[in-house]
Amino acid sequence: MMKIAFEQHLNSINTAYTSFFNNHRHIDFKILYKPKLSSKIVTTFRYFFFYLRCFFDFIFKYDLVHINGTKLGFIAYVASFFGCRYIYTIHGFVIDKSYYRNGIIEKLDVLFMKLCCTRAKSVNTISMYSKEKLNEIYGVDSNVIYNGFDCRMFKKISSPEKIEIRKKYNIPLDSIIYISVGRKNKAKNPFLVIDKFIQISNNSDDAFLIMVGDGVLFQNVQSYLDSKGLIGRYLLIRNIPFEIISELYGISTYFISGCREEKFGLVALEALACGCRPLLPRSGAFPELYSSPEFFYEPVVTTWEDDRCFNKKRLEILSSLNWAKSISKYENLYYKYLDADNE
Repeated sequence: MMKIAFEQHLNSINTAYTSFFNNHRHIDFKILYKPKLSSKIVTTFRYFFFYLRCFFDFIFKYDLVHINGTKLGFIAYVASFFGCRYIYTIHGFVIDKSYYRNGIIEKLDVLFMKLCCTRAKSVNTISMYSKEKLNEIYGVDSNVIYNGFDCRMFKKISSPEKIEIRKKYNIPLDSIIYISVGRKNKAKNPFLVIDKFIQISNNSDDAFLIMVGDGVLFQNVQSYLDSKGLIGRYLLIRNIPFEIISELYGISTYFISGCREEKFGLVALEALACGCRPLLPRSGAFPELYSSPEFFYEPVVTTWEDDRCFNKKRLEILSSLNWAKSISKYENLYYKYLDADNE
C-alpha cells in the first residue's frame, strides 16, 4: 500500500480527491490539513510545528507528496535532499511581476515556487493559459491537467427546491438571479461584476445579484452596490458553508466573473454544472474552456438561440472537465514516479 500525502487546497478539490481515493486498493491517501487560525502567537506556533512535522513525515512516512502551494512546497524541496519525493501542482500565481516588489513575503513566494519546481518529480498546472504564463514570466515548464467538478454535489435542482431556497434567503420568487462567487480582492475584480450586472440586466427591477466571498474589499463592495442604487436587489454573503453553495448556483440563471487573469475558474464550472449560464471576460483561461461566444460578455453579450443549444454545449464541457478524468491522470503520475524509483 502506497502512502500519498496531499496538501490541503480548495474544499471542492479536497472533497474530490478524498472521494476518489476512498478505500483505494493500492493507495493510502491523506489530506494534510493546515492548522486552524487563532491568535497570532498561537497560530505561529501551530504552523511551526505543522511544518516541522511535515518535514520529517515527508522523509520517513510518505512514499510521495502532492504539493499545492509554495510554503509547504519549500518544505518538500528541502526534504527532497533527504529522500522525499513530491509532485507539484501550481494553481495560482500573480501575472504582474511588479506585485512582487511590494514586500519580502511576495518575493519569497516566487523564490519558493521556483525552488519547488527544480526538484519536483512532476510540475503541473491547470490550463494552457497558466502553462504559457508560467513559462513566459517565470521560466517554469509544466504539464497541463485540468480541474474538474463534483457531479454529486453540483447538479441541477427541481423547481420546488428553487422556490424553497429563494424563500430561505428572502429573494423575490419572480426575480432573475445573477451570482458571482470569489474573494473580494483586486484580482477577482468584484466592481466589474457589479458593473456587468447592471449593464447585462439593463438595470431591470426584476434582476437580483448574489455575491459570495470575503476579502479586503468586502466593505468597499457593499458601499459600491449601494452607490449604484441596488439596495434591496442584492445579497452579499461574506462566508457560506461549502456544502450549500450549490443551492445558490441552483436558483441562479447567470454566473458572472470579473477576473481577467483566471487560471482555470473552478467556480464558473461548478455553477455551469448547476445550470447557470456563465458570463465571462474573454481573457485568462476562459476562452480555452468555453468556446461559444454566448459565454462571454465581451465585446457584447450574445444570447443563446434556445435552451437546447445551451444544454448541448453545457454537457460537452461537463463531460470533458470532470474530476474522474483529472484525478485519474494524477493517479497515473503517482504510480509512474513511485514505480520508477522502485526499479
